[in-house]
Amino acid sequence: MFLVALTRAPLNSAGPSVWTPVTTIRGFHLTMVTGSWMARAIRDGHRWELIESVAPELGHVAGLTLVRVSLEAAGATLEISRSHMGGRPVYYHFNSSGELFCSSHVFLLSQAGVRLRENKRSLPEFFIYQYVLPPNTLFEGIAQIPGGAAIRIGLIDDRWHLTDLTYHNLSPAGRGGRLQDADDVAHRARELLAQAIAKLTPRRDALAALLSGGLDSSVLWTLLHRVHGVPRSYSAGFPFEAPDTNVEKEYALSAAAAFGSVHCYFEPTPADYVRGVVESIGAAEVPVQHLQSVLLYLLFRDGLSSHERLVLTGEGADALFGLDSLMELFRRERRLFRLRESPIASRILSTRPVLRALRSLLALIGKGWALESTFGSDSPRNVALHNPAHLLWAARRFGNEEWVCRHFGVKPENVIAERYAVLRRFADRSLYDLWAIYVTGEVAATLSIFSKLAERSGKVVYAPFLVPELMELAWLAPWPVKLEAPKNIVRRMARQLGIPESIVTRPKSSFGVSPERWAHRHGIFEAFVPLVQTVFGAAEVGAMLVPDHDRAFTFWSMLNYAIWRSVVIEGETVEHLLDRVGIPPGRGISRPAADL
Repeated sequence: MFLVALTRAPLNSAGPSVWTPVTTIRGFHLTMVTGSWMARAIRDGHRWELIESVAPELGHVAGLTLVRVSLEAAGATLEISRSHMGGRPVYYHFNSSGELFCSSHVFLLSQAGVRLRENKRSLPEFFIYQYVLPPNTLFEGIAQIPGGAAIRIGLIDDRWHLTDLTYHNLSPAGRGGRLQDADDVAHRARELLAQAIAKLTPRRDALAALLSGGLDSSVLWTLLHRVHGVPRSYSAGFPFEAPDTNVEKEYALSAAAAFGSVHCYFEPTPADYVRGVVESIGAAEVPVQHLQSVLLYLLFRDGLSSHERLVLTGEGADALFGLDSLMELFRRERRLFRLRESPIASRILSTRPVLRALRSLLALIGKGWALESTFGSDSPRNVALHNPAHLLWAARRFGNEEWVCRHFGVKPENVIAERYAVLRRFADRSLYDLWAIYVTGEVAATLSIFSKLAERSGKVVYAPFLVPELMELAWLAPWPVKLEAPKNIVRRMARQLGIPESIVTRPKSSFGVSPERWAHRHGIFEAFVPLVQTVFGAAEVGAMLVPDHDRAFTFWSMLNYAIWRSVVIEGETVEHLLDRVGIPPGRGISRPAADL
């Protein structure tokens, strides 16, 4: 963890390990805080640098540095960058006095004097999508650097200001020499992934890997084992999942058996999981978005050994090489793809006279629906991006839109307004590109939560699929190559690595848990119902606590919000809240696969 502050008076209390240079910058006192093994502050003359890295003793190294803060005293400028692969959140705040505060943790901002208040404008977005897209946050007046982005801050008229925000590794630059052979793309991706893993040599004795048994984690574990000889793998399952539907366990154990991995399948007790909900929200400082986040928090704490401090995950592979939802879209418009991606052809075919004539012609052969969905002006694919009916907004929705709009007194266009403000800089890109950029932001939000959960147990999460070189390769590969078949590139990577065909060809699983297992009264979350009812009312909670997808996940957001507001905004301790709702202590059980 870290904090950097530029204030008009020295800070009296700034955190666990304060490093304060004996200097001021244009009248502002510089305070730097480092409070974990991954953070390091460095001074070189009139330049200060603070990094978070998997090997901070090496200084800034591309592929290892997760966050970098560079301060030039002479020019009174800061550059702050956040990598994709590390997931480390970076918050920043300018107060009314023109002072600057920047940190990985909002509690450090609070200790430095920044008041934590909920950002009510972002609540509808959160309840629909389960997270707030950076740079916006759930905290009023506090912004967050988007994943893979960099900001520049300068001193203007004796006040610190944001002067630039740049997104990295999301550019289609260089697509003139695009790759056309899927096996070649897979080979290059495999080599780049292996290089990224090899860079972790300074921490080879601390490496651990999550193995769900899906393709992404299977490729990752196989390369980690070959490059560094890591023998173990880990997965986790819900204590309220039915044994006959526990795909996570089945996939993980069968993959581990095929690879010869010593596998630890971790399943907490119900009491530990329920306590973990509160503890994980306290650790993440934000609602935890996925039910699986709680499992990972407990796995990091109770399942991994103390020396396994660098945990690798396959997050990001789908966003780069094609989600199932994009695969479905491509399958529908495959024959029209090149016309749709050509701006000139698309404009001509989208005109009403041409569209009407072609629609009539193609209807005779039963193909008119494809043309309509691809070029029709009323199709969710083609409405303006600021329209809440756009396919992108609907496809990534979790909460119940009718309830959200009624409860918060907003319209659907208000819900997406801040997201649209972020994405409109990419509005000239194809829908496929835009979709990937959007989901990459979602992955960054997920990784920022995983990062905080791991940090609470002294660990770091690392996503090698999101190293810059691999992301640039993904942009070089055209969508028809990536979407020729489900998980086309990663599946080919798996075959090139010799992963058994039984693992390569089995159906993809989401590794979630059905709302039928948890979204009902007297279930796993019953102890929290009175707490949630004090915020939303018994009738509203009862209407959402049902095994319908949108309503169930609205309840999950209600639960997260009620805990987050109590613990993070109002400052109630985790133990006090647990005691208040009557949740007893419990311990998890972790056993290696050989014992099962």
